[in-house]
Amino acid sequence: MLLNVYFSVTTFSTIMDVDLAPAGPGARVLVAGESIAGALLVALLVFVLGWQIAR
Repeated sequence: MLLNVYFSVTTFSTIMDVDLAPAGPGARVLVAGESIAGALLVALLVFVLGWQIAR
């Protein structure tokens, strides 16, 4: 269970651990989507914080 949480957090934060990899094509699609969502949310956070500071 904790290994799954660790994998999800490293994927979402786009750190990615080289020791773990998704096994099948469905898992690869899910990991790719989670990685993209993480990158977009970090970009959104930076945008919002920058906009708040610039005000």
